Amino acid sequence: MGKTLSDQYVDLSREGIVFDEARVRVTQRFQHFSSPGRRFIGKTKSSKDRFIVTRSRIYACGRLFKTIDIPCSPGNVSLFTFDLQGNKLTIGIPDVSGVMGPSFSGGFSVTVHTDKAPQLLEYFQSLKGGRPQ
Repeated sequence: MGKTLSDQYVDLSREGIVFDEARVRVTQRFQHFSSPGRRFIGKTKSSKDRFIVTRSRIYACGRLFKTIDIPCSPGNVSLFTFDLQGNKLTIGIPDVSGVMGPSFSGGFSVTVHTDKAPQLLEYFQSLKGGRPQ
């Protein structure tokens, strides 16, 4: 049986929460994406989620289940792209196999709509060594 959201939040807290905002618009885009049991040529999914960034992952969850759980650390953040447009930050992964493992392929991006998008971008740039996009 899976963990409850409160148990998951305890685990996320242990990892060191950098950003946490509830009820933000999160848009996911899949481009020729495949993972064990899933395959999308092109799909877009949008929802209001709790969006959390820890020192080791990007995580989003709805009221009942997680919607995003992506490893993100100084060791793999160079595989990500970032685009800031006003209060929207798009985090792209052109080749998910480098981040998620060899059983995954294709591209994925997540756009989070928040007034704190510039600060979030600054955090990711600091992981890359401060290099601007």
